[in-house]
Parts: sequence; structure tokens; C-alpha cells
Amino acid sequence: MSGHPFFLVFSCSVYLLPLSSGLAFKSQLDQVVLLYPGQVRSEGDLDTCKNGGICSIVHDTFWIPPRAERLCRCPGGEECPYTLAKPHDNRTLFLNNRAQMKTCNRTDEMPKCKLEQTALIIEETQTEAFKERKVLATAFCTCENPKYWTLQKHFLEKHPNGTTHMTSHYHCTNLGKCKVDEHCANVRLDYYSTYQHCLCPKGQQCLANKSMVTNVTELLFSGLAYRAYCSPFPSTE
Repeated sequence: MSGHPFFLVFSCSVYLLPLSSGLAFKSQLDQVVLLYPGQVRSEGDLDTCKNGGICSIVHDTFWIPPRAERLCRCPGGEECPYTLAKPHDNRTLFLNNRAQMKTCNRTDEMPKCKLEQTALIIEETQTEAFKERKVLATAFCTCENPKYWTLQKHFLEKHPNGTTHMTSHYHCTNLGKCKVDEHCANVRLDYYSTYQHCLCPKGQQCLANKSMVTNVTELLFSGLAYRAYCSPFPSTE
């Protein structure tokens, strides 16, 4: 996701700064950066989440404080979690190996996803005049790791005022077995998080090929990624 001109930093103090300021951050365990979409400047400017709404996406980063992409605010003044769940906090759904989706509802009160069930719906609205993109995500069940979010169906509506509305339905799918040397995952260039597609056969591991960069679309992400392939373990001889 892109188009985040402002952020908040949570630690002992709170700051509001433009991304273009070039400020370098000190890495602290309790520090997290909140990213707001488009022209949103604060929690009060966000839309209210629906029942089952995903309020944040929290990214575990290697060299900078964790990032929390804010999507909507929970109803009734409920705080949206903005830290990584270790252990599980009953407000978390996995996204990939280094990202979690935070929910307004308790996940232990949600049913487990069934085969072919619509597990999650993404609604995207983009305005041509203001170049803004608004994303709302709603979960209907819990998709336990290791599984994979697969696109079930996609709808696109274009309106006379230049607004485009897109709706995507996702399944929660078991990770299948990869074939030898098969494409097994996509790895984001910015956060190096991995969207696993299948499990490599015995004797191989899923490794990113940094010479192969392509535009990919995954759940709540569209952008550049390395293609990863099942590759033999390095020889110890």
C-alpha cells in the first residue's frame, strides 16, 4: 500500500512529522510508526470499521521500528492494537511471515474458516481527481497459519465522477506441496516479508531470486517483489 504522507511515532512520546522530513529514528522495542492513508491526519479522520473490520496491518521490519498501516477506527472508542502479537492476543490474523492484521473483534469469538468460504473481503475506493485510495477489509473467520489467502473473485465498478470501486473476495487455503524448482513465494522489496504459496519438497528451501523483480498482487499489497523458488540446500561438502 502507498500514499502515506504523514506518520505518528509511538514510544514514550508522540510526534507528528511529514515523511519528507528525512528524520532518522532510533530503534526502540516499544516504538511503532502509524501510517495513515491519503489525506487522513489522525484517528478521528478514519472511517469507522465494520463488524469484523481489519483496523491495522502491522509490519515487523528488520532495521526500522515496526509499521502499522491504519485502515479504519474501531467503533465505540475501542483501541485498535498496533503492536505485534507475541504470543497471540485474540485480536490478530496472520497476513504473511512478517505482517499481522489487527481486528476490532476478538478472533477467539470468530469461527474457523471452512473450505471455499469467503473468508475476507477487501473494498477499495480510488478517486481520480484527488488520487486517493481508501481500503477497508472485513474478516468473517479465522485463517490459521500455515495457510494462504487466495483470491476468489474480483469486481470492478467505474462511476461517472471518476471514482473506481473494487471488491475482492478471498479464501483461506491450505498450503500445497511445491514441485522441484517451482515458484513458491513472493517477497516484498520494502519489508522483505514473504507471501508463501506452497511448501517446498524435502531437500529444498524457498529462496528469493533477487535478479527476478516483478509487480505482484497479494492480500492488501500491490507492488514490487522478488520471486522466490524452491532451491536445493547449500552443499556442506
